[in-house]
Amino acid sequence: MIQNQSYIRLLVQKALRYVMNGTIGRNFVNGQWLMATIKVYDFYVTTHQKVTLQKTASGVKDQKKRSTSKSAQVKKAKEHRAKMKDIAGITDNYGKSRIYHIYHGMIQRCFNKNDYHYADYGNRGIYVCDEWLGKDGFFYFYKWAMNNGYNDSLSIDRIDNNAGYSPNNCRWTIQKVQANNRRNSKRYPFNGKEMTVMEIGKINNVNPERLRYRLNKGMSVGDAILDLSQKGSHPLL
Repeated sequence: MIQNQSYIRLLVQKALRYVMNGTIGRNFVNGQWLMATIKVYDFYVTTHQKVTLQKTASGVKDQKKRSTSKSAQVKKAKEHRAKMKDIAGITDNYGKSRIYHIYHGMIQRCFNKNDYHYADYGNRGIYVCDEWLGKDGFFYFYKWAMNNGYNDSLSIDRIDNNAGYSPNNCRWTIQKVQANNRRNSKRYPFNGKEMTVMEIGKINNVNPERLRYRLNKGMSVGDAILDLSQKGSHPLL
């Protein structure tokens, strides 16, 4: 519209030069063309200004309406969050807490395909229950955790490693129990039972990683334990 306005202004200026140079003179047709051009210019400018003012006023009104609506939504969201925090018993700054990072990690490895652990979780169909998802998911997860023995020394563990994260399939355990419960924890026959490296190491008071190293090289459990007992507790042997 600015380009059209400039073009009409140029036409009027050109017409005025014709009048001043005597090119148009008293010729009615040319005079009529001049007057028509001026009228068109005046009409265009007036209309353009009117439309611009209307659009500006409308824009300000819409912006104010959107701002008011957004403020109301933010206020409502804050009130809802405060209510949920009160129900769950959560303190302020929970986003920096250990349990929140546990929750966030659980969500990421189940739903984020770019997460390092997604292949062992989301890609296997491991899910997070609906109750622990959505905008209120963490609050319900937190409440469950506090009612089921959570403390900062424990980790979340799924009882059935082929099922997802839910109140009925999760518990809080020490890392050792969780390691024994992993689906890839290999078990070895020892004392008439099937045991993990962690369990065998604890019974025989040997380092489980050093025991695992020997088992992976093909040693039997008995030979690995004997070898470790003969070489003592040196960390590199």
